[in-house]
Amino acid sequence: MSTTAVTVSRSTAGEPLGMNIETDAVSGVVTITAVAPNTAAYRANIPVGCELVKIGNAPTYAMGHDAMLEALKVNPVQLTIKKAAAPASSRKSGIRVINKGPQEPLGLGFATEGGATVVTKCLEGKPAWQADIRPGDRIIAINGREVAPLEHDDVLNLFRNGGTAIKVAIHVDAGAGTNMVVSGISSVHAGVEPLGISVATEGGAHIITKAQKSSAGWRMGLRVGDSILDINSRPMAGVTHEALLSALQDGGAELMMVVDRKGKRHKLKNRSAFIQDLGLTVEVTKKGLVQVKDVKPASAAEAAQLSVGDVIIDINGKTVLKKSLTQVIATLRSEMGPEVSMVVCSQPHEAVLERDYETKKHQPAASGKKAKRPKYTVEVKRGITAEGYEPLGLSLVTEGNHHICGQVGNGPAFRAGVRQGDYLVAINGVKMTKRDHEHVLQTLTENTESFTLSITRAAGEPGPKKAFAEPAPAPAADELVDTVITEDFEEVAF
Repeated sequence: MSTTAVTVSRSTAGEPLGMNIETDAVSGVVTITAVAPNTAAYRANIPVGCELVKIGNAPTYAMGHDAMLEALKVNPVQLTIKKAAAPASSRKSGIRVINKGPQEPLGLGFATEGGATVVTKCLEGKPAWQADIRPGDRIIAINGREVAPLEHDDVLNLFRNGGTAIKVAIHVDAGAGTNMVVSGISSVHAGVEPLGISVATEGGAHIITKAQKSSAGWRMGLRVGDSILDINSRPMAGVTHEALLSALQDGGAELMMVVDRKGKRHKLKNRSAFIQDLGLTVEVTKKGLVQVKDVKPASAAEAAQLSVGDVIIDINGKTVLKKSLTQVIATLRSEMGPEVSMVVCSQPHEAVLERDYETKKHQPAASGKKAKRPKYTVEVKRGITAEGYEPLGLSLVTEGNHHICGQVGNGPAFRAGVRQGDYLVAINGVKMTKRDHEHVLQTLTENTESFTLSITRAAGEPGPKKAFAEPAPAPAADELVDTVITEDFEEVAF
């Protein structure tokens, strides 16, 4: 990559700079993700995808995101950028030799999907990078052995046992080798929130090679290795890389996508937006409720004591019930000022409407019909040990439903009345039935002291009863159940 100093001058004091930046949470690299036409950044010929190294004389790696935004307000502002490597079209398919030390890591990540093994990550400066391997490259063979029929672990073993000079045959196609981050989800502060994904186009297929955690794309459900089939009801098979990016960028706040994941199709719709000025992420549920999804520390939302799971009823006297995400964002934009008045329900409507589940008498179903599983809400309290908060003490399998398949000791979940065989349906009143396994696990680990779990239990079985026991110590390391991942389900113990 080449480093260049660029001076960006606004024509008027109030003119926006016209570019978006994104900081990678792991590497700290600051990338320019979008440049708006006919703006100061556009006139300075700043390319999308380049790395922002310095603002003035200050290196960006030592600056926080807010400090960078303040520094960019200076007019004119001098930027030092690192342009991306040569485009994929100048790179050729062929043999690459990775030279490394006996214990040196390759600096390479890959995903195996539908018989194709695609590079998803390649750390700059590491042996794989020095061998001219880039994200989006398709691995054909390793030391002469074809990888097409192999599983992910088999390919991994070929790399591990390949020695200190590994010969890798790769295929480079148009669009491969570039790690493009696109924008398409609206937010209040900047007008556009980065989607936070990278896409490589290979043989007419569009594979997600990066999905940054907590980004709009991650919240939507996009994951590394997903193959994009459809965007807003428009088929993407066979379209060019540029056409795909254009469709993503024009997708709007309520972007809809169909992806292929391990041979199964998933229809995903964005229902959330990050409101940067408030430090607030909101989600519009399928029932039309505007629910608080995340609250950033030391933000206006935290100061106002908003909590995850709260439902926003109206904003400055305007109801947002049954409104689309686009309408909610428009309301927040029009009402944004020094203060934003919100009417908030401390528990989501769904939870309030279902309070009678604990006392309702559930009669056995009529002959020939499946009995309905009654629903209960229990309060879970975690004790504190020398190692921190005690584990929940349960195992969870996601196989359509979130099934509690086992328990470890008399942990917090057991004391609250949760038992093996129950189905987990909500956490703190927020429904989990349509969430993926990873989202449920993350939500459980984020709740440390006291929180509620909504469960369903087989009809005819007694309801939850608290077990008043002293908090159990954290299980020993050899008692913990390792994470198990198969094609059908995931299992994990807490």
